Amino acid sequence: MKMIDNAVRRTFLFGGKAHRPERFRALKASRVRKPELHDVLRSSRKTDLWILYSQQAALDILSHVEWRNRPACGAALLLDDVRASVLEALEGCFSQVAFSGSRGAVLSPEELSDAMIADHRGDLAIMGVMDDQSRTLTLWRGDMSKLVVPFSAFDNTSDVEKPDFDRFSIVDHGQTIRFGEYEAAFDSLLYDYDPDFRRELKKKRRKSDQSFGASLRRLRKQRRLSRDSFPPLTAKTIARIERGEVSTPRGKTLATIAERLGVEPEEIEGF
Repeated sequence: MKMIDNAVRRTFLFGGKAHRPERFRALKASRVRKPELHDVLRSSRKTDLWILYSQQAALDILSHVEWRNRPACGAALLLDDVRASVLEALEGCFSQVAFSGSRGAVLSPEELSDAMIADHRGDLAIMGVMDDQSRTLTLWRGDMSKLVVPFSAFDNTSDVEKPDFDRFSIVDHGQTIRFGEYEAAFDSLLYDYDPDFRRELKKKRRKSDQSFGASLRRLRKQRRLSRDSFPPLTAKTIARIERGEVSTPRGKTLATIAERLGVEPEEIEGF
C-alpha cells in the first residue's frame, strides 16, 4: 500500500474535542469547524489526513461530501467507536480508515504525531482494535498500512506474564503492544506476519551480522525469553553460543533451541 507523502500532507482535526491542535504539533494539524467543513472537503487531496474525534464527526463528514464527484479525502483516523455502516461509508470517500473502537487503543496525540512523520513510520503501531469473535487484533502503522495478527501470536512466549486482553494499549512511541503487564515488540509481530518486512530485515541483517549467535540473540529477545529458558541447556551455554565462542549447534542442541523459539532449526540464521 502506498504511503502518504509527509512532505505534501495536510492534517485536519474535526469533532467535539478538536480544540487542541497543539497536541498534534508535529503534524502541523489544523482545526476544522463545522461551518468550514464543506469548503475544506471540496478542496480535499488524496494526501490529506483527517483525525475525527467521534462518530458524529464521521457522520458530519459523510453529510457534506460531494458524492457525485468521486471524493478523494485522503486517510482518516477515527478516535471513537463506529457502527459498521458508518465505517463502510467512510471507506467510500477515504482511501484508508483506521479506528480504535471500544476494544481498541491509540497512541497519545504527541506520540502518534511523531510516529506518523518518522522515517521508519511503517515499523510503528499507532492504533489498534481487537475482535473477540475472530480472535484477531488489527493494527494500523504510521504509514496507515494495516497488520492483522491472531490472538495466538501472544500465547505464552514469556516465562513471566500472560496477556490480559482486557487491558490493551500501544506504548513506547508505537514500538510495543501491551496487554496488562504483558508486552510484545511490534517489530517481532511485523517479522512474523508481514513477509515484506521480514524480507527487508533479513537483507539488512545479512549485511551486518550473519552469525548464528547473533541471530539467536535477536530471536530470543523478540520472543522475550531469557538465556535460562532452554532446559536442559544452561544459560551459560546459550551465552557462549550467542557470543560465538562455540561452533554452531547441531543435533539435539539445535532442536532444543528451535523448539523453544517456535521456529524450524534452519530458520534461526535468517533472523
